[in-house]
Amino acid sequence: MKKLKLFIPLITPFDNNNNIDFFSLEKLILYINNLKYINYIILFSNFSEYSFISNNEKIDIINCIKNNNKNIKIILKINNIYNYKDIEEQLSQNIYNNINYIIIDYPNINNIYKEEIINNFNKIFNKFKYLFFIINIKKKINDDILLKIKNKNNNFIGIINNNLIKNYELINKIKIFINNDIELFLNNKIFNNIDGIISPLLNIIFNFIYNKIIIKINNNQYIEYDEKYYKFIELINILYNKINPISGVKYLLNYIKICKFFIKLPCNKIDNIKLYNKIVNIFNIIYN
Repeated sequence: MKKLKLFIPLITPFDNNNNIDFFSLEKLILYINNLKYINYIILFSNFSEYSFISNNEKIDIINCIKNNNKNIKIILKINNIYNYKDIEEQLSQNIYNNINYIIIDYPNINNIYKEEIINNFNKIFNKFKYLFFIINIKKKINDDILLKIKNKNNNFIGIINNNLIKNYELINKIKIFINNDIELFLNNKIFNNIDGIISPLLNIIFNFIYNKIIIKINNNQYIEYDEKYYKFIELINILYNKINPISGVKYLLNYIKICKFFIKLPCNKIDNIKLYNKIVNIFNIIYN
């Protein structure tokens, strides 16, 4: 039986002065801890609004999570840093002690530089042999690049990729995770070759996703396309095509009294309140 790993990208609660709301962060961590079958929390992804968090705030967030999280493994996302020296500097910081899973980005450069790319990753993975690495890939790349890196490094465990992968050698050697709710839940073919899913929606409708979708996938069964499922698809379309998904997730977390809906992103205003009220109505249909 297949068993998908489940990852939650942690959002950062803010108050109305754009300060981190640590009381709500504690509530959120305890709330996630009570969700069965969540395997990993991802820190400082796009959903954390990481660009607006200082190093001191990151330290406080990490300490808050470690003090309140008992069961779930922590993954650190290193954003938009590619070369060996910069990544070495990042990972050598004391604030990341005892975090053993790391996501790093694949460089957005031409594949003609594949030998340089491979050598760079080999150097990083060899330097930090005690860490486990996942590479986040945002574009189509040659599978042989990943296989060459994997053959040199046992601590390179997986990739985050939203493309349908057909190379069975790659599938057998490297774990594949999906990080896109649209691809994840609207393209069932993609489930055949993946080991885990990364979804902010697990924050708000975990039971629905797990019972309606994950269990079916794990048991190789068909998903039932009933009213709640179609409402779920409607929710995804609103979050990703009509409003900002971070503000939508926070708005629903505010609705269930976990944290406020304040965000720091440039599009940080809830202008179309009708759409936000609509996702609350959809949430109530799915949740009940």
